[in-house]
Parts: sequence; C-alpha cells; structure tokens
Amino acid sequence: MVDIKEFKELKKLDELKVAKVSLYLFENKSTKTNPITIYSLNIQKNAIAKIRTIGDDYLNEIDSIFKIDEMKSIPVYNPDSHQILFKMNPDEIKSFPEILEFVTGEKPCANYNKESIREDKIKSWILRFELVLKNRTEQLLIFQKFQPSKMLSQKFLTLFEKNKQFEMLDENILNINYAMDFLYYKNTFIVSKMSAFERVFGFHEYYKNVANELVCALTAQKSVGQDCKIIFEDTDDVKIKIDTNTRLAHKLFSANKNNYYKNIYYKKLVALNKKYQLKLKLKDDQKEWFVDKDADLKVVARVLNDDYEISQITDIEYLVDSKEVVK
Repeated sequence: MVDIKEFKELKKLDELKVAKVSLYLFENKSTKTNPITIYSLNIQKNAIAKIRTIGDDYLNEIDSIFKIDEMKSIPVYNPDSHQILFKMNPDEIKSFPEILEFVTGEKPCANYNKESIREDKIKSWILRFELVLKNRTEQLLIFQKFQPSKMLSQKFLTLFEKNKQFEMLDENILNINYAMDFLYYKNTFIVSKMSAFERVFGFHEYYKNVANELVCALTAQKSVGQDCKIIFEDTDDVKIKIDTNTRLAHKLFSANKNNYYKNIYYKKLVALNKKYQLKLKLKDDQKEWFVDKDADLKVVARVLNDDYEISQITDIEYLVDSKEVVK
C-alpha cells in the first residue's frame, strides 16, 4: 500500500514529463456477457503534452493537501469522519481487476467508436502513465468521472475560430476537465472526491452489501454488544430498505466498519431509549434489543453508529453525522 513517502518520491522524481501516456474511457454496460468495456483513444502529441500537465497538476493538488492537513500518513477511508483525502483498498472494487487487465495491456482494449457507445454508460476517463522508477516499471492511473459535453447538444450550434473563420464542431468532440477525481498507484486508491469514486465504480453496491452483512450477523448472534443481543425480525425486509435507501446503507456500513455496535451495554441502551423516547423494543429478561418490522430503521442505524453525543462544553445534546476521535 502506497503512503506519503512513496507518493512524494513519485512527485519528486517528476517522471510524468517523460512517462508513456495512454488515454482510456471506461464503459459499464452492466450486462452478464460484456459487463465492462475499456476504449483506447488514439491521441496526438499536443494532447499527450496536455495530459501530462493535467496529471502533474493533480499530483501537486494532492501534495498541497498533505501540507495543509499536516498529514503524517494517508488515512484509510472512514465514512464517519470528515476526510479531504483518503486511501481505499482496490479489493473492495469488484470490477477493478478486469479494468486493470485492459489498461495495463494484458487484454486488448476496444477502439473508440462514437457509434458503438452510449454516453450514459461511460463512467470515467482513465489517464495512464507508465513510469520507470529505479529500474522498475510502475503504473499510475488517474481517474475523472465522465460527463457528456453540455455544449455539444442538439439545442446549440457550437463554433470554434480557426484562421479567423468560425467552423462548426462535429458530434465526435469529447471534453476532459482539468480537475481530476482520484488516482491508483501501487495497489492503492487515493481519493479526493468520494462522489466521483462511488459513481465510477458503483461503490454504493459494496457498502450496501456490508450493511446487509451486519444485519444478518447481528440476527444470527455472531455479533453482539458488550452484554446484549441485537436481533432483526425480518432481514429480507431490511435488505429491501437498505437497497432503496443509500443513506441508511451508508450509516450501517459505518457502524460495521467502526465497530461502534460492539460497545453497546444493555443498561446504557435502556437509558438512551428512555431519554430520547426512541421506542426501541427491549427485553430486559434476555437483555435483547428486538428490531421488528415497525421499527424506525433510521433510529436503529443512529444507535448502532453511536450518533447520540453530548457536548462537554455546553452540555447540548447532538445527533452527529460524522466524528473525529480525539487522541
């Protein structure tokens, strides 16, 4: 896993200026026979030079975040914390191994053809830099979520000036913004825009699965609080609600990742229920929290994610959406 020291080495060597550059489009059709397609674009020298500049600018942006936040290491993604930059494990991205095979040349890419793609299925641009560092070859991939050009629509006539004359742009024009979203280097994603990361890789499907795993584990009593059981009456019904409610899924994913639910004491759960009138169904004789079909899953997720807090300064009580541990 790459960290700041290796990243700064990459930046210091300034290898992007001589790196081999390739440009790809990642299409996700979500079909069983051909779920993803990687298109390779044939680009000219002037475009290659600009892509090198865009890549270098993004590395500078990340380097500046290190300095502003005084980071000693790149933090791992935590959905319950404010994070301007974080790293993620590529093993959590189901489609990524196949994408990597195409981009690194292990499998042949498709040639870009405007007629063969649907822009609503294109997920991202992938900028690939092949670097030679200390006699070994490394791959740096920089991603930007794909957005169809709003200028080039049937509602507008788009012109550009060439040799003091205006010409009409055709439909084959594609735009890449200068601002990039995340990168992959040495088996690590470094992400500066989570919304783009989720959109490109469908990451919400991953945390929905983790949320469902938590519910099933609690019900099977494989995971409990400190001295109590937490049981869901109908896991199938909860699964449906998780699949249709991204916020609920994300909250339960956070509870699972941070293990907050493992620190629940039954006595404190009873007190919390009474204080905030949460209407939790608690069974004192068995020290059991029973989540039936009528339970408010938003409240359940808040309890499991330890979202009820009291200020030590004002004694004001809060529901918090993110937390940072004070060390």
